[in-house]
Amino acid sequence: MIAMPATLLTVLVTLLAIIFYFYTGYRVGQMRDKHGIKAPATTGHPEFDCAYRVQMNTLEQFVVFLPLLWLATMYFRTWGWLPAFIGVIWILGRMLYMTTYMSDPDKRGTGFTIAAIALLALLVLTLIGIAQDWIVALLAIVLYHFVMGARVGTMRARLNIKAPATTGHSEFERSFRAHANTGEQYVAFIPALWLATALFHVHYWVPAGFGALFLVGRVFYMRLYMSNPEGGLPGAFLSMISILCLTVGALIGLAQNWSAAF
Repeated sequence: MIAMPATLLTVLVTLLAIIFYFYTGYRVGQMRDKHGIKAPATTGHPEFDCAYRVQMNTLEQFVVFLPLLWLATMYFRTWGWLPAFIGVIWILGRMLYMTTYMSDPDKRGTGFTIAAIALLALLVLTLIGIAQDWIVALLAIVLYHFVMGARVGTMRARLNIKAPATTGHSEFERSFRAHANTGEQYVAFIPALWLATALFHVHYWVPAGFGALFLVGRVFYMRLYMSNPEGGLPGAFLSMISILCLTVGALIGLAQNWSAAF
C-alpha cells in the first residue's frame, strides 16, 4: 500500500531526528577520544561533559517527541503536513541547543525552549485530532445513555412501571420506543461514522458533520415522537440520510485507498 503524503513527511522527519540523535552520540565518542575519558566515566572534561549532556537531554526529549509526532500525524488530518513541519522545528531547536550548549551552557535556553514549544504544539495537535475523531461518538453515547436512557428510567419511576415491563403507559411507551429505535440505528451509525472517519480523506470534517446531523435528527425524532408518534418521521428520515451519507463516504474512501494501493 502506498503511504499517505503526510505519513511520508513524518517518516522523513523521523529519520532526520534519528540521524541527529546518532550524531549527538558520535560527538560524545569524539570527546571521549579527544580527552582520553574511558567508559563508563560520564565526566572528566568540560567539553566532554557538555557533549554528554546534549546527548542525554536529547534522549530525554526523544521519548516524548517521537510518540507525539506520530500521534499528531495519525489524528490531526486538517493540515497533514503540519506535524512534520513542527517536527522539523523540534530538530532545529535541538541543533541550536547543541551548538549553544557546546559553546556556553548558560546560553542553551533558546534552543531548549524552541524544542519544548514544538513538543507542546504536537501535543495540542494530537488532542485536537483525537477530539475531532471522538467528539461526535462521545456526544452520541451521551445522547443514547444519559438522555434517552435516563428518560426511560425517569418514566419508570414516575409511572411506577417495574422492569422488565416495556408497556404500561403511553408516555413511557413512547419514551421507551424512542430509546430503542435510537439503539437500533446506532448499530449502523457508529461503524459508518468510524469507517468514514478512517477512510474518507477528501475533507476530514465531512464524517463529523454528518455524525452531528445524525444526532440532530435523533433529538428531533425524540421530541416529536414524545408528543406524537406519527410526527417522528422527519427526525428518523434525517438520521437515516446521515447514516447513508456516512456509508457512501466510507465506500468512497475505501475505493480511494484501494486504487492507491494498486
